[in-house]
Amino acid sequence: MIGMNVFRLFMLLLAAVSSTGCGRGSGRTGVEGIVAVDGAPLETGAIRFVPEEDTKGPTAGGEISNGRFSISAAGGPLPGAYRVEITASRPGTLKVLDEVSGQMVAVSRQYLPEHYNDRSTLRVDIRQGGPPLEFRLESR
Repeated sequence: MIGMNVFRLFMLLLAAVSSTGCGRGSGRTGVEGIVAVDGAPLETGAIRFVPEEDTKGPTAGGEISNGRFSISAAGGPLPGAYRVEITASRPGTLKVLDEVSGQMVAVSRQYLPEHYNDRSTLRVDIRQGGPPLEFRLESR
């Protein structure tokens, strides 16, 4: 009888472990959405979610392409309040010598206003299974 009870206990523990899934339980959530500047999709850029004071980390981020971004749950943020930083750069008029190629190359410059990136005023509350996010920015 003791052997049968141990077997049942083992099976119960196995069922409990398998129902939680391997690697799950991190609490992170996937995030996706759109970014538009002056009404047009942001061609390329990056988005970062920085936890606010009462939100546990980590910072999460991803690339923006054709106005869309998607961050999987594996690298996504925990639910909570976040400051959002959006960056986008384009070649400027200043050129420097590329030491590898020996050619003059344009230096990229951030063209979105700093209130969307370095001094971002964008805030969002992220929840598990929340709707896609939308950020409609103005270039000025």
